[in-house]
Amino acid sequence: MNKRYWLIRGYDSTNLIFEKKVKRGQFTEDQIRQLLQALAAKEGLSPDEIVGAYARRGTTISNKLLEVHKDFGQPTYMCSSNPHFVASVVDENGKILSQTPKRSINPDIAEGAPKPGHEQSGPLSHRGDSGMSRR
Repeated sequence: MNKRYWLIRGYDSTNLIFEKKVKRGQFTEDQIRQLLQALAAKEGLSPDEIVGAYARRGTTISNKLLEVHKDFGQPTYMCSSNPHFVASVVDENGKILSQTPKRSINPDIAEGAPKPGHEQSGPLSHRGDSGMSRR
């Protein structure tokens, strides 16, 4: 069984300023997002910038300095710009794991297409009515 970890890193520009690897079960994804915000605030923001990051959006003092973004293809979260902090799910060798679909899809059966043996005889035959939706 592969062990999974959170690899948490902080960078000042391209220089690594912080690194810690912890077992994945130590943090939920929400806790990781909050941790990245706390690290980014501590290392790079003034008190006024932190207040603005927590202010209601659209107000004159609000900013987006502590927004957390998720990488679409990987279980990786990023926060801030410089310094910035990143947390990724990695294996025991430190390799970032790609997200895999929870189920495989049979390419021969497109979603919404009738399954073999369940073909339709006409365009509305599966509905059993005139095709008009009732509200």
